[in-house]
Amino acid sequence: MPRFADRAIAALLVVVHAGLLVWALVGFAELAWPVPPWPRLSNPLFSGTMLLLQWTVVAAAAVTYLVGYASRWAGLRRAMVGWYVVMAAICAWQTFFILEHSARFAQMALEYVEYAVITLYLYRSPHIRERLSVGA
Repeated sequence: MPRFADRAIAALLVVVHAGLLVWALVGFAELAWPVPPWPRLSNPLFSGTMLLLQWTVVAAAAVTYLVGYASRWAGLRRAMVGWYVVMAAICAWQTFFILEHSARFAQMALEYVEYAVITLYLYRSPHIRERLSVGA
């Protein structure tokens, strides 16, 4: 992979995880403020407990990535695999037991592909290996 593309993907992942953190913070605000002055982002089919779990895990994963990347933490890749497994499990529960729309299984599959692609990138990227000071 060209060095520029490798670094561009790494930068994109920082932006994506920053966006996930903002999304989670908005979700927390919606839990605290039942009628926010914006269109709700939280799925009305999810209970308060499910939303608290979802927003907590998304925020924790985002913070892990952002802090881990910024601090060049060698454990970042393993930690993100752990968070992606937890998020995939939550997604499966929501898909099989809560959601009702016809595209839910396709959306779950897409989410799983995203986790797999990001994980492959984190483990194969020369930039990430160099940044985290880890070998192959």
